[in-house]
Amino acid sequence: MALHAQKTNPGGVTDPEDVKGTILYKVVLSLARGRLPSSIMPYYAGGRLIGLRKPNGTARPIVIGESLRRLTGRCLFRTVDDDQTVAKHFAPRLFDAHPVKTQPVVAAQLGVALNHGLDMGVLGTVAALQCHPIVPEVAGQLPGWISIKIDLRNFFNSVQRGPMFKALLQIPKFRSLYPQLAVLYSRNVKGRLWVDLGESEWDDIVSQIGVQQGCIFGSFLSALGLQPLLEEVAASMEAGMLWAYCDDVTINAPPKIAVRARVKLICAIKTVLGVDEAPGKSSVSWFGADACADTPELLEALAELPTDMDGVSSRISVDKCLGTFLENGTQESAADTVAALVSKLDEKAEVLDHLDVIPDPKIRQDLIKWCISSRPSHWMRLMRPSATATPAAEFDARVRAAPLGQVLSPC
Repeated sequence: MALHAQKTNPGGVTDPEDVKGTILYKVVLSLARGRLPSSIMPYYAGGRLIGLRKPNGTARPIVIGESLRRLTGRCLFRTVDDDQTVAKHFAPRLFDAHPVKTQPVVAAQLGVALNHGLDMGVLGTVAALQCHPIVPEVAGQLPGWISIKIDLRNFFNSVQRGPMFKALLQIPKFRSLYPQLAVLYSRNVKGRLWVDLGESEWDDIVSQIGVQQGCIFGSFLSALGLQPLLEEVAASMEAGMLWAYCDDVTINAPPKIAVRARVKLICAIKTVLGVDEAPGKSSVSWFGADACADTPELLEALAELPTDMDGVSSRISVDKCLGTFLENGTQESAADTVAALVSKLDEKAEVLDHLDVIPDPKIRQDLIKWCISSRPSHWMRLMRPSATATPAAEFDARVRAAPLGQVLSPC
């Protein structure tokens, strides 16, 4: 196995051969082959668990994986991801210059080793809905599309490991990852997540299901398990789009096709991966006319969806796709979307009022760049410019007025 290890000389010349004799290289090579003393394996397969408070008051568990494991994982991943191999596996049609359209719909996972995959999913959904609006039905006219967003309950912590590794071994180009992953996810190895419960009290939590928190291959493995199911459902669709971003699945299609695809997909995910849908966090939306007697296909589709799904009992004025606000084509929705954006920008800007408690200017700058400005930049990039222009200018002014904010241009 040849690992990609590089060292940069003072002159700027990179020579992989310079590090091959080092202890670190030998350790990483041994770990990549799955060779590790059993006494430390539970902790190498685990990590430190930290609980962060979510806006709704519950806790979000975050695990910091062992540094040597992360380093080994990065080196291994580079051995299989030459020439965007991973992205081509999960989103093949994006890389096919002359696709043979024997199949109308091809599944795509846009959250694995694909640059700007999130942007592709959001902008693709917006374009699909605006190009296929819901209008009063006329004989011979093609139906408009709806967008069903499926939320999978606790996906990463619940997904069955068997289907992930079965998919891994069925793909020759990914088999070199198996030695290390097989050891880390072995039934004989109980990955331990250690958590600080006080000044002197610590406890261990054993990871036995789902992808291991802190594992650099977590999203990749779960996507491998999900991909065959997405492909099967996509092959059954006569029209539309089926894409996923990690555990967020979106179906854009005519109402009948979308509803049928949703049922087939959530049944397959439950049966094969052991994961349920969370209908209360899922949603359905569309662009154009409201559901009424003149849109019978839309009414029939809504009647087949769970009543607690957003958009079923009453239409959503502002939907969200991977955190981006989506309009539905009405004037009320346009105004509500701007109001929702302003509210979120105000939440981000509130942090600026407390930056003076941080003495280190570098930390202040990093907070502005990565925590305060990154999500607004995402919104401005993907939403309608006429809707974001004024909120962006106001937010930008607040950031520039903050300590060190003048060196950054968030929007």
